[in-house]
Amino acid sequence: MWTLIIVALSALSWLLQVSLGSEAGGPAWLPPDALRQLATGLSVLALVQLLQKLLSHALRPAGHHASSDLLRALLRGLLYLLASILYLRLGLGLDISSVLATSAMLSVIIGLALQPTLGHLFAGVSLEIERPLRVGDYVRRDQLEGEVVSLNWRSVYVRTPRGSTVVLPNAEFTSRALEVLPREQPYRHELGFSVSSRHPPGQIIRCALRVLHSGLPGVCHAPAPSVLLSDNDARSASLRYTARFFTDDFLNRQALGSQFLERLWYALAREGVALPEPPALWALDPAESLGGEALPAGLEALPWAPRRPAPLQPDPALLAHSLGGLPAALSQALLQRARPLRYGRGERCEQPGLMLVLHGSLREPLPASLAEQDLQALLQRLAQPPQDGEPRQRRLTHQHHQLLLQAGRLALGPLAEQLVARIAALTDDAWLAGQALAASAQRPELLEGLRHELPPAPSRVVGAGHWAGAAALSALAPYAEPIMAEQDCGLLLWDAPALRAALQEAGCEAASLEPRLRQALPAGALAEGALTRWLARG
Repeated sequence: MWTLIIVALSALSWLLQVSLGSEAGGPAWLPPDALRQLATGLSVLALVQLLQKLLSHALRPAGHHASSDLLRALLRGLLYLLASILYLRLGLGLDISSVLATSAMLSVIIGLALQPTLGHLFAGVSLEIERPLRVGDYVRRDQLEGEVVSLNWRSVYVRTPRGSTVVLPNAEFTSRALEVLPREQPYRHELGFSVSSRHPPGQIIRCALRVLHSGLPGVCHAPAPSVLLSDNDARSASLRYTARFFTDDFLNRQALGSQFLERLWYALAREGVALPEPPALWALDPAESLGGEALPAGLEALPWAPRRPAPLQPDPALLAHSLGGLPAALSQALLQRARPLRYGRGERCEQPGLMLVLHGSLREPLPASLAEQDLQALLQRLAQPPQDGEPRQRRLTHQHHQLLLQAGRLALGPLAEQLVARIAALTDDAWLAGQALAASAQRPELLEGLRHELPPAPSRVVGAGHWAGAAALSALAPYAEPIMAEQDCGLLLWDAPALRAALQEAGCEAASLEPRLRQALPAGALAEGALTRWLARG
């Protein structure tokens, strides 16, 4: 914008010079050559602006959208210095040789006084020429790590994971070793954990690999993650493993490692493996070790004897409510045949079967045909003014709420905020919320823009004391998404053989269990005779 203004002023000055600046027709109040000097100065300034734009674009690296502040500052200073010399010579007609001689002497004096600052300047020049780091790269040295956000003539600005900005002189980057990670390059993170040597290494490695491939956000699939057996600790009788994975989110790699260890605990617990306790907890009761099994003679006092994960402790009142209406013999057989499992936040529950949630919650996908009734009920409530007692607290996740709010603003403007707030308070199903927003705004194309951001199928939250697993029992189309644990979750699982064995032990038929499940599962999820067909297939 400023470049166009200066070019226009320069053209106007030359026009005035031609029309008013001649000796014959010039006004008396206008000093001689004033318009010519003004036009020359504006022309030189316009030329500097154009050259600066062109050179900045030409020197920008391919594929690199952010240019260096140092390059822009040096280029700007050099161009304005040349413009000043040209204006003194051409605009004012001065002999600049004496000026240059005087400026050389002043440069020596100023250079001695500003030696540290000039050192940083030339260090910045070397950084600009060699380009070991760029804006957007990650750097790490000693306790410093962060993202480079600016490179200027004296210092480098680095944003740390804490959100603060560290200002470092350029000389600090050229005088000592520095680890640089380009922004577009994945970083390999390593995380160690220990497991008792009584457990086979192959079992632990397979379990850890399943966790790494379970959809952890931020873990790259290429290069592929790996798990290594790295060490043997004879004092604690444990083997040390190292999980290695690549991530694009360098600054949040510690949080990613925390999610991995959290899911690993639940995955090992489902395998009957417990991570070693810290040395401060080495006081071990032999009667509690190995799930009550006796230790070999002479090993009762060893502190490293591994323990199994603590068993699930179902609430008797919860079991009585969930199994209510079933014959006592069938309830007892179901509890004996159940497989207790734990899942961590965000894990997939991939074992097919009937589930009873003991604590926490699951999110179970549903076929779209089962959500049509819920969608019509939601649209009917949205068509009416808010009633007293209507929930106002947001039930939808923050991420999905923001996505719908952004899409609604594009379609409805400010009116979308109140509509999306009501939808987010009336449902926790992101798929259902997207359908309701598109139908309320009468803009079906909104769903196409959110197709990759929202779940592809409706879902429901299954809390403690409720049944899940309609996907395994129903004869309807398979679900598009697996069952996910929303938080720390414990459940009882019955696959087809276990459920069939429980029915046989109790002397019951599938027809005696099917009405109770049809009442507990969503309406229409369990068709007539679906349980019998599932047991026959299993």
